[in-house]
Amino acid sequence: MPGPPPEHPRLRLLKGNPGKRPARSPPEPARAEECPPPPRYLSAYAQQEWQHIAPELHRLNPLTVLDVSPLAAYCCAAAQLRQAEEGIEPDTRAQSRAAQAIRSRIRSCALPAKR
Repeated sequence: MPGPPPEHPRLRLLKGNPGKRPARSPPEPARAEECPPPPRYLSAYAQQEWQHIAPELHRLNPLTVLDVSPLAAYCCAAAQLRQAEEGIEPDTRAQSRAAQAIRSRIRSCALPAKR
């Protein structure tokens, strides 16, 4: 294919379209009129995160039909982090070695998620 690759239509508009050729419109995903409800499979914590994040994303207009699944995955990850943090007791004195092992596993799962 000779010549440079085609530019994105919005970039052509920014440059001013010196060739005066009609600009093609880029494909746009469908946008919902209202904020989409959380998927049924989300846990209670994940639904709370959805109710916290989704309305603002919809108001700012980046939330499309294609973004529902990635947003649901984020909400699930935030819910898992919240559950892990609730499983860590502030009291570090363990009553048994088994309880200590469980707490250290929870901490090892929760710490990389915070990074």
